[in-house]
Amino acid sequence: MQGGLYRQLLCEQLTAWLAMPTSYTSQSPFMVCNAFEQHSDIKLLELQHYIKDALNESLTVAVLARRLYVSERTLIRRFHKHMGLSPSAYVRLARLEKTKFLLRSTTDNFDIISTHVGYQDANALNKQFKVQYGTSMMQFRRTR
Repeated sequence: MQGGLYRQLLCEQLTAWLAMPTSYTSQSPFMVCNAFEQHSDIKLLELQHYIKDALNESLTVAVLARRLYVSERTLIRRFHKHMGLSPSAYVRLARLEKTKFLLRSTTDNFDIISTHVGYQDANALNKQFKVQYGTSMMQFRRTR
C-alpha cells in the first residue's frame, strides 16, 4: 500500500474513532467498522472478521446466526448490545467501507467493485453509498 494512501486511511479511521458518540447512532458518516470492534465478545469479534473477509457472499442474519450457533434474535441482541446497530446495518457498513477502499486503491469499474462487495447491481450500491457518504461513487473516486 502506498504511504500516502495508508496515512489517509489511518487519519480517517482515527478521526472517525474520535468523533464516534457512545450511542453510535447520530454520526453515521463517521462509522468505521474497526470502531465497532471495541468490545469483549470474542465470538462476535470472530464473526465481524468473517464478515469483512466474506463481503461477496450472502451475509443474511440467518446465515450469520448459524455461523455463530445462535438464534437470529440472539444475534441481533448481541449486535445491538455491543455495537448499537443490527447485523444487517453492520454488513452494509462493511460493504460500503470496502467500496471506499476499492474506489481509492483500484481503477476497477463499478460493476466489478459491486461484485467484490456483495452487490449484484452497481446502481443499488451507488444509492447506498450516496445515502451513507453524501456523494456518488463517481464523485468520490474523482476526489481521491
